[in-house]
Amino acid sequence: MALYASIDCGTQSTKVIIVDSQKAHILGEGGSPHPIISDSNGRHEQLTHWWTEALESAFSQAIEQAG
Repeated sequence: MALYASIDCGTQSTKVIIVDSQKAHILGEGGSPHPIISDSNGRHEQLTHWWTEALESAFSQAIEQAG
């Protein structure tokens, strides 16, 4: 069985899916939002560790669901 992880890290959230490529089947998926810092002038920022924490959370969810 060949498994692959697909990671989508955007501005609002990180999503992960675990796929069995031989069966073309999604085995697990997870997601985690990114907090956003907004100020009155319209600027939006995010801290780097929020992205890594979201990746770790989403990946853990996908692995757990995939078994």
